[in-house]
Amino acid sequence: MKRILLITVITLSCFTLIGQQKISKSSPDTTSLKSKDKPILNVELNKQKPDTVILKNVNFDFNSFDLHPKEDTVLKTLLDYFNDNPEFRILIYGHTDDRGSQEYNLELSVKRAKSVYNWLINNGIDSRRLRFEGFGKTHPLYKEPVEKYRALNRRVEVVPDTTDNKFGELIMKLPFGAKLYKNNLTDAQKVLDNFKRLNKGKGIFIDIWATWCRPCLDAMPNNKRLYIETKNLPVEFIFICTDFRTNMDDWITKVSILKQPGTHIFMADPIIYDMLKLLPSWGGFPTYLFIDSTGKFIPGAIPLNESVTTDRLSRMLK
Repeated sequence: MKRILLITVITLSCFTLIGQQKISKSSPDTTSLKSKDKPILNVELNKQKPDTVILKNVNFDFNSFDLHPKEDTVLKTLLDYFNDNPEFRILIYGHTDDRGSQEYNLELSVKRAKSVYNWLINNGIDSRRLRFEGFGKTHPLYKEPVEKYRALNRRVEVVPDTTDNKFGELIMKLPFGAKLYKNNLTDAQKVLDNFKRLNKGKGIFIDIWATWCRPCLDAMPNNKRLYIETKNLPVEFIFICTDFRTNMDDWITKVSILKQPGTHIFMADPIIYDMLKLLPSWGGFPTYLFIDSTGKFIPGAIPLNESVTTDRLSRMLK
C-alpha cells in the first residue's frame, strides 16, 4: 500500500521530459499517468529525485533546441492530458549539459523550454496554461562528463503548475475562464514582483478599473476580444478592481455579467495608488499598464482610454 501511494503522489506532483534511457544500476520503477480511465503517459520513476517522474523519448542534440519528429508521439500524450483536464497548467523548465558558458547555456535552455511551449501552443493549448523558464547547466541529473550522461542532462522538465493561489485568496472560478482573487499583499512592490514571478517569459496586460466606472465597463468588450484573439501569444491579462466605493459582491456580479475571462483581483485602493506611484501611469479609471516579457514596465505602451488592437499588442510582445 505504501508503494502504491508513493507512485500516485509522485505521478501527480511532477513529471519530466528527457531522453530515451534512464541510467541506473538497478531496474527503474514504472507507472503511468492516467487521463480519465486510460493511461496516457508511460513514465519512469527517477530514483535519484523521488519527486520527479521521467517521460521517455524526448531529448535534444548537443547545442540544439530542435524537437525531433519522433518526439511528437510523447508530446501528443501530454496534449491529450491537457485536452482531458481543462484546469491543468504546467511549468516548463529547460536544461543543458555542462559544456559552454553559463550565459550561453541559460539562453539555450530557455529556447529548449520554449520549443515545448511553442509545440503545445501550435497544437491548440492556450498560452495562459503554460509558463517556461531556463536553468542552463545549473541543475544536472548527472555530473559525469561523458556523452551518455550529458544526453540525459539535455532535457526539458514539465511540472504541474500549482501557483493558483499566489495572486491572493482564490474566491472563485467562473465558467468563461475567469479566476477571481482577493489580494492579500500590503506592499505594492511585492504585488508587482509577484506578477512578474508568476509570468516569467510573458508580457503582462494590466487593466485597473472600478465597478462604477462607465468608461471601464465600455472598454471590457474590447478587452474580451483581445483576450480571445491573443490566446496563442505569451501574454497574461490581469484585471485589478479597486475597492473604492464598491464591495466584493458588486465586483463578482459585474465580472459575471461582463463574462470577461482572465485573472481578476479585488484590491484595496491605497495599494493600487502605491503601485501606480511605482509605475507612473495614473490617468483615472481605467488605467492600462504593460510589463514586457523581461519584466520591464513600458511607460505609455497602452494609451489611456484607447482601444488596444491585437496587432499593437503583438508588436509589444516582440
